[in-house]
Amino acid sequence: MGNAVSTRQKEWLRATEKRINFTTSILGSIRNVKFLGLAEIMRSKIEALRIEELEVSKKFRRIQSIRVCMINSPIIIGQLATLAAYAIVALLQDSGGLAVNQAITSLSLISLMITPLSYLLLAIPDTFASTGCLHRIQDFLKNQNRLEKRQLPESLSTQSTSFSNISGIELSPLSQHPHSEKGVVLSLQNVRFGWKSPYVPETNGITLTLKDAPSGNLVILVGPVGCVGQDSSPTYDPDWYRTVLSACALDLDLKKMPASDETLVGSKGSKLSGGQRQRIAIARAVYARKRIACFDDVLSGLDNSTARTVFNNVFGSAGLLRQLGSTVFLATHSTYCLPQADLIMVLGDNGQVIKRGSYAQLRDDIDGFIHVNDTQPTQADEPEEGDKPTDVSPTPTSDNSNACPSEDGSRQTTELAVYKYYFSALGWSRIAAWLLFLITEAGMSGFRYVWVSLWSSSSDRTSRLGYWLGLYGAFSVVQALALVLAVFWTWVIIVPFASKNLHTTVLRTCMGAPLSFLSNLETGVLVTRFSQDMRLVDMILPRGFISTGFQFFGAIAQGATAIASLPHLAAALPLLFGVLYLIQRFYLETSRQLRLLEIELKSPLYTHFIESLAGVTTIRAFAWTHATTNRMLSLLDTAHRPYYLLLCIQRWLSLVLNLIVAGITVLLVGASVALRSHLDPGLLGIALVMMMDLGLVLSALIQNWTLFETSLGAISRIKDFAEETPLEESNMAIQTHDGLSEWPMSPVLEFVDAGIAWDIGDKKPLLNGINLRIAAGQKFGLCGRTGSGKSTLALSLLRLNELVSGQILIDGQDISLMTRSSIRQRISCLSQEPFIFPGTVRENADPLGKVSNTQIVDALQSVGVWSILAASHSSTDEEVLASRLDESILSQGQKQLFCLARALLKRSKILILDEPTSSLDPETDAKVQNVIRELFNGCTIIMVAHRIHTLLDFDQVAVLNSGQIAEVGHPRDLLNNPTGEFSKLLNLES
Repeated sequence: MGNAVSTRQKEWLRATEKRINFTTSILGSIRNVKFLGLAEIMRSKIEALRIEELEVSKKFRRIQSIRVCMINSPIIIGQLATLAAYAIVALLQDSGGLAVNQAITSLSLISLMITPLSYLLLAIPDTFASTGCLHRIQDFLKNQNRLEKRQLPESLSTQSTSFSNISGIELSPLSQHPHSEKGVVLSLQNVRFGWKSPYVPETNGITLTLKDAPSGNLVILVGPVGCVGQDSSPTYDPDWYRTVLSACALDLDLKKMPASDETLVGSKGSKLSGGQRQRIAIARAVYARKRIACFDDVLSGLDNSTARTVFNNVFGSAGLLRQLGSTVFLATHSTYCLPQADLIMVLGDNGQVIKRGSYAQLRDDIDGFIHVNDTQPTQADEPEEGDKPTDVSPTPTSDNSNACPSEDGSRQTTELAVYKYYFSALGWSRIAAWLLFLITEAGMSGFRYVWVSLWSSSSDRTSRLGYWLGLYGAFSVVQALALVLAVFWTWVIIVPFASKNLHTTVLRTCMGAPLSFLSNLETGVLVTRFSQDMRLVDMILPRGFISTGFQFFGAIAQGATAIASLPHLAAALPLLFGVLYLIQRFYLETSRQLRLLEIELKSPLYTHFIESLAGVTTIRAFAWTHATTNRMLSLLDTAHRPYYLLLCIQRWLSLVLNLIVAGITVLLVGASVALRSHLDPGLLGIALVMMMDLGLVLSALIQNWTLFETSLGAISRIKDFAEETPLEESNMAIQTHDGLSEWPMSPVLEFVDAGIAWDIGDKKPLLNGINLRIAAGQKFGLCGRTGSGKSTLALSLLRLNELVSGQILIDGQDISLMTRSSIRQRISCLSQEPFIFPGTVRENADPLGKVSNTQIVDALQSVGVWSILAASHSSTDEEVLASRLDESILSQGQKQLFCLARALLKRSKILILDEPTSSLDPETDAKVQNVIRELFNGCTIIMVAHRIHTLLDFDQVAVLNSGQIAEVGHPRDLLNNPTGEFSKLLNLES
């Protein structure tokens, strides 16, 4: 059965991997999921994957059940066959039938022989199953490795590894132009960056302006590149550290953080705004003090004022990089920084250099590209997300606010409530049936020995052979049938049922938690609940559960049989149970702590792995691969320490229990010799066999119960997470509104003295006294400096934050009295980051599944991405829609256009745009703006923007400042006031 076990386990692992990968993707984008109102849809998809996984697992569970039955049935069949054969032969030979000593000795020998054989039969399929895991690892290791194409110049190959004299980037001529290579973004021939002339400025700055070039991890196909060797752990210099922080405008941010620069930033920097993350990345590169520095559009996430400050301090004529004498390679869509560059290269759509030279030369000569973009009052592309609640919220008193529900620090014996919680997940009626099967199996197991004793002691054992043997066979069949039912009932019926229920509990709790809670959790912590905890629930816990049940009732049956056969044993049982209690007490407390430590220590491992994958480009760029790998291995070793110690104490327990069994057996034999004249040989034999088996059963009982008890730590974590995690809809007087299927009929938005906070427990609201009315069909813009509260105000319409005072009305309905999901499903949104989840083109375009294929194709054509999707498949429309959406074929702007098509298909009457043109060049930004104007005509549009010129054709604009509305009105009217906030913002941008 080894091959069958291995094959089915591979199928199960693939299904599990598919579910975990999808879940990890959704958890990593949980803000977008809630923002777009897709929480229920994503939950349904994950639950469907879970059901699919459990159905696949049943194939493995059936094989596992057959294996368990085959391992445990030989002792039943062997004893029946042996006794039947002997009795029949004795009858035919007229040798007097079955004797007591022969019967008991035979049963004992069969038991002693089959027990180690059962362990062997158990190990063989497990060995084959483990090879399935090894094959999966081997298949992964056989994948093609990433080849490092970068090379040092040959002239330096024999020199010292200290390349402090390198101050340029050299690209050698290509032997042939790689036109055939798919995905070539940039191709340079006969180009050398750097200057040897003494008349060139001391520091060389190169600005590479990309036009529609997709961002990503670029691979150098041919040719060497000279680059400075990187040190992954530069020496700490406090003065330089403070200088860099000040230059990157991070000093004020650190003052607002509870632990300054020691503040934990969360998984993927979840506690930082987008602008803070980018400024930290710039600071990290500058702090390294390298002679060559490459930057990829790093100012795109900053507002006008901050971007210019950072640029002047870092890249300007008196900036830190100029002072260091570094060669700077800057790829950017922005044009305001071009005057500071010594050399500018402009790339066209095909990746070719269409112009190069100084700013003065290019400003007049470059076919309008630089000129057009430079005359636009355009700023960096993506606004700093500082107005998110994470940036403007009051300084918390603790960095662990809203943390994950705390684990049981003492990790003592599992409470009765946890057992009840797990049994409820299994189903009480199913538990009752399971207990019936176990009691029947254990009762028949002990009664068969008593029946053999009565048979061998009976005077008519030969004449009534059919009677004795027939009933013994019937008892054996009943025991075997109860065994089969118990095993299949556990593995195939109730365990998958409980696994589904527990997974649903965790998933609904996670999806129902407020964003303020989830943003404080590392992704690895959440992933652990869906991977490690579910692994315990699916496999480890059921094994301990069913084995504990068998051994518990088996111990009761054997102990009762032994005492009934030899009442003197009753005096020794209290001592035996006392010793066993002391052993399990110390062992259980230790093993349970180790098991929970193992689970908890894997969370940092998962977090590190997920973040390393997300930041692999940065890790390679800074030559942190070695340090990152060592960090991974260190976390892996730390996570394995509890497991290693757990194996050690299991070996200790096995030794101690075997010694106890040996001692009990010696005492029993000694007592039997002393009392031989007062004991019935048959009953003594039964007692001896029962005590020998009882020792083994008790040993297995303690080990399996401990496995069950420690694995219940996963149930305890699930229970605590479900009960202690705050829910978005908790403590809310949700009202049911009839006739709201078409709501909102007239999308009029009103803020009535509204106070908005990031979390319900915040003492200081982010926004106070907001009074605003947005008429149906209006285009309404929100602008302001970083931290003013623009995004907070827009997201309050989706109830992603908390309304602590006043009212927010949509079409006259108070949204605080409506469920958040119903609100989000009726409002279309476009967030700063395009959200595309693993799935087909159709699923991504229409997650709700409410529109036809023709409508999807029309929407994608209207935004200009259908031709790209169709070209990558060269098949019919239906096949393209049913194919898996490959993100790599879409640029950042095309992904945003795809998401715009999704919003169009939703057909909502309200559209919220939270910086939809983040990381887009001006041309793509203009395309997105045109699509919004043309296709969303008639919708009420609320747009958060830093690009003030994009709001000039809006109906109304509100300027926010420090959580208050500074001014509101038509853009042209606001511009008539030169001292107004709106005029100041536009002048600053221009």
